[in-house]
Amino acid sequence: ANDELRRACQRAKDELKDDQVLKLDVITGLLRTDILERIRYVLEVLKPGAKTVVEALSILVRIARHSLESSSAILNHPSLLKVIADSFLPTTHFSFAKESSGAVNVYGTPVNIAVKLLRVVGSWSKSAALKVLSVGLIPQALLCYLSFDPAESRDSLPTFEGLRLVLESFRAWTVFLSYGLMQRQF
Repeated sequence: ANDELRRACQRAKDELKDDQVLKLDVITGLLRTDILERIRYVLEVLKPGAKTVVEALSILVRIARHSLESSSAILNHPSLLKVIADSFLPTTHFSFAKESSGAVNVYGTPVNIAVKLLRVVGSWSKSAALKVLSVGLIPQALLCYLSFDPAESRDSLPTFEGLRLVLESFRAWTVFLSYGLMQRQF
């Protein structure tokens, strides 16, 4: 009976127009309008400034927290997590650079909200956590950030940002450890 009810609800939801879905559930409506592909395009092709990057990643965190379905949509997007890992989770020397216009360029710099996104997506299940850790060099990046000393690295990142990065990395590591992952790295 529950399966029949679920299927009937899904059929009814599929018949709704986009604007009707948005009124009922904003996140489902956004996913239906290809928001993930749009965000990927903005991050990978347009390469916006720091504020836009942080806002885009914050939107993704909110989507990932909404439901297992929405988190799975992020996880199963063909290139979104790879773009984020390659752009905002470097494993080698990184620096907090300012462009000639004075805007901060976060590409090639660790962004704590990107680590938060990995944590939220990975927290849904062990299989999700395994898939997150298989993208790019995410385990190596987390290990790098866990050993990062913000007080000694003012040239790399401002102290406050460095502290937030280390804290978020510990939170992510805790999630992965809870599934028995990343135990051998230390």
